[in-house]
Amino acid sequence: MVQTIIILSLTTLVFGFTTFNLLRKNEATEDVVEEQEQTISDFAKLVDDSMAKMKDLDTKGAFENDDETGFVFKQLYSIIEKLESYYAEETKEKE
Repeated sequence: MVQTIIILSLTTLVFGFTTFNLLRKNEATEDVVEEQEQTISDFAKLVDDSMAKMKDLDTKGAFENDDETGFVFKQLYSIIEKLESYYAEETKEKE
């Protein structure tokens, strides 16, 4: 009887320690994920604001239709579309 109590006590302590350890690691991982999401969000806003500013500067569309600078415009459009599709999926998952 005493052996059973000792064994159960030890297993309870081991399970308690491992549960606490896994909880701590999980919380640390969640913090990293939240930080990365915030960084991506900030980057998306920066790119979006930059694109809006570039469109304001290029009122006639001369830069956008130029070969070299048009390439940059198209790349920025591509980046913005990818980020917007990522956030559209993200908001659907949260709902």
